[in-house]
Amino acid sequence: MHKIPAGTLRDKLRGKYPKGSKPGQVSILTNEEESKIVKWLTTLARTGFPVTLKQLRINVGNFIRLSQKRSPFKNGIPGKKWVQLFLKRHPEVSLRKPSVLARIRATIKKDQIVEWFSKVCEYLKQEGLEQLLEEPQRIFNLDETACELVVRKRKCVALKNTKHFYSVFGNGDKESYTALFTASANGKMLPPLVLFPYKCRLPGEVIRTAPADWGIGKTDNGWMTGNAFYEFLKNIFQPWLEREKIALPVLLFVDGHRSHVTLLSTLFCKKNQIILICLYPNSTHLTQPLDVSFFGPMKKHWEDTLLEFRSKHGMRAIAKSEVCPLIKLTLDNFENMEEIIKSGFRRSGLYPWNPDAVNYGSMPTSESLPTTNNCVSELNNVEKPGFVDFEKRLTPYQLAEFSKQKDSPGWSGSIEDTNLFLFWKKWKNEIDSMVKDDESVFLGFPESESKITDGFHHFLSSEGDQKCSIYLATVKDIFEETSTLKERCHSLPLDNNANTDTEVMEKKHLLEEIFTHPNIIKPPPTKRVTRYPVVATSRAFNYHRISNKTENLFS
Repeated sequence: MHKIPAGTLRDKLRGKYPKGSKPGQVSILTNEEESKIVKWLTTLARTGFPVTLKQLRINVGNFIRLSQKRSPFKNGIPGKKWVQLFLKRHPEVSLRKPSVLARIRATIKKDQIVEWFSKVCEYLKQEGLEQLLEEPQRIFNLDETACELVVRKRKCVALKNTKHFYSVFGNGDKESYTALFTASANGKMLPPLVLFPYKCRLPGEVIRTAPADWGIGKTDNGWMTGNAFYEFLKNIFQPWLEREKIALPVLLFVDGHRSHVTLLSTLFCKKNQIILICLYPNSTHLTQPLDVSFFGPMKKHWEDTLLEFRSKHGMRAIAKSEVCPLIKLTLDNFENMEEIIKSGFRRSGLYPWNPDAVNYGSMPTSESLPTTNNCVSELNNVEKPGFVDFEKRLTPYQLAEFSKQKDSPGWSGSIEDTNLFLFWKKWKNEIDSMVKDDESVFLGFPESESKITDGFHHFLSSEGDQKCSIYLATVKDIFEETSTLKERCHSLPLDNNANTDTEVMEKKHLLEEIFTHPNIIKPPPTKRVTRYPVVATSRAFNYHRISNKTENLFS
């Protein structure tokens, strides 16, 4: 009935396998050893240094070799099949793709984020606005993202033995456009803003193809600037609040990018009852709703749109006038967008207001991370472990002779040590030059106390009273030029009654050379130019364009 082989039943009756054990070949590592490996993997992943499959196989091979176990693996290193069985025996770990996190983000602590939450809440209570935290339609978050025109990390089907194959796109692999998305805590998406790299006016085709209520703009390189953000608030965000009849004031959470906190933007927000709140620095991967839940699935839908475009048009490049329609198509095909936006606000702790909702478990622990941010101390430790290990292999006599003849043009010691000395000297000079160059960039010394005296920057060394001055200009060139002028001045006669034409002309020439005047260039006559806004809706740009054409007809 259960189709169990007779041999299996006989083995069970005879007690061939111990109780609780599994049939098959015995693992090379014991359960205790594998448990320690699992703990090692999880600890490194938690501290921000996850282990790859190759590193796992090499470390297991080294452990088997050092423990003098009989290795059944080829070259003493486990293969892919052992890794698959290991992961099957320990389902608590799996193969995952980590997100890249900058070191400064990895040093953020839970206490710092919780303190930020408490300070924001305290500020709103002082202003009598704590009720805003309970109204999701008045809580907003905005952030920019790059919409690349090339799909990079999608697995495709190809011939198994093919070593290299390519995915060809019509656009350049570095071409992208900045899109600013704004969402409210009740799951509503506001009209986006798309920036194009233009120095003059936007082409009419781009204006015509963009949705009427969307924001489009231009900057020199297509990135967000302070002026573009100010005009987004003025021409798109504020009119949308009035059109949707959103009660004021509102909360707008942004990251601390300098384009978001310009004087124009902050004054405009204050005047129009928009409370601009910057999220805690370097924590937007945890506290920014759009980063937490929206941009990930949106980018996948965007890649699907690009692949669909390529399947229809082949090698044709995507024109700038097609960027906005493609982004709109992506948002139209975005399923459950409202629920995903709400999830982002909930997981970031902004609505409902809950600091404990932040995913602190994904933060790397600071046990294995450096605690200092002093760039100068890193420069002084520029001698990597490889060079230190190399010097340890030298005999004390060799190291002393190498150090003694470091500045000599050649090697006068034993012939057998010639190549070794040249290799050591080259490596040592590279390290010394790195330290010397970098010390001229960073204005400071390790563990030094800064003092300002008579306009010069003095640094008091912790080892003694030796003072060092740092000059922020090429003083040598300035003194050389000044001394040349002084010599020419001293060569002139000091007689005040000297009135020869030659002496007067030479003094006059010298004065003109020292006290120069800027060349005033007469500007060309200005012609009347219509100024277009940097950022506005597509409807507004069309109005400006058509009205300008009408003026030209009757002029």
